[in-house]
Amino acid sequence: DDGSCECDDPRALSIGAGEGASCVVVPAEDVTYVSVTLVAVGYALFGIQAVFVLSCAAWTVWNRSRHVVRASQPIFLCLLCFGAFVLNLSMLPIGVQGKYRYLQGETTGEMTDVPNPDIAMVDVACMAVPWLFSLGFSIIFSALFAKIWRVRKVLKAAEQFRSKVVKPKDVALVMVCVVAIQVIILLCWQLIDPMRWQREILDTDDNGFSTQSVGYCKSESMLLFLGPLLAIDGLMLCYALHLCFVTRNVPSDLQEGHWITGAVLSIVQILIISIPILIITE
Repeated sequence: DDGSCECDDPRALSIGAGEGASCVVVPAEDVTYVSVTLVAVGYALFGIQAVFVLSCAAWTVWNRSRHVVRASQPIFLCLLCFGAFVLNLSMLPIGVQGKYRYLQGETTGEMTDVPNPDIAMVDVACMAVPWLFSLGFSIIFSALFAKIWRVRKVLKAAEQFRSKVVKPKDVALVMVCVVAIQVIILLCWQLIDPMRWQREILDTDDNGFSTQSVGYCKSESMLLFLGPLLAIDGLMLCYALHLCFVTRNVPSDLQEGHWITGAVLSIVQILIISIPILIITE
């Protein structure tokens, strides 16, 4: 009655009306999702790392009365484990994917004004990645930074022939400041221009139907917020390396400076590798 065709093929849609109406087969669209295999590998790696971190935290609590553990301050060792767990959580939302922000018409295949309810979860996953990664990184780094800063305070007091006792609460302020800076920047990003899921059509057939598309998280101001995060982390890492160098001659049985130096250098290597990757993908 409406002038459209009755198509025998369930994959076909009626295009046009009246004598110009015809049945057109809608092609299968390649949405270029991350493969199920890669997602499964990511979840498996998360599980392995989670078991390892929880085991380390349990070992620290169990052996907290030992001299070597008490000298390293168990609370900071547990914070390192917690930060590693939070950072590792950023692997999970990477596997969350979706189609278009708006639903497609069942009879026309064209975009409608009706929002896709599934995209809200994908939007949350988009911003969950920088939140989890940045907070995990800042907790790990601030714990390492606080420990080496404590050694520096004790060393300066020894040079002046003074006794200095640095309690955990004395260096907690350093950790709070480092994490607070990250939270403020991330909160501004979340409120001003959060990353949202977008899908871009790469190719269409002769009838205008999409044959290939790609989805990604996008924020017009991503570099505006990501830049300060990386710059602040870089400056703090440089200062941490300076502290590691200054305290390099402190006897290893009194502090874990060599291990902290190795951890800080590992973080530097991660940033050196990840920054070019971020720029290329952007």
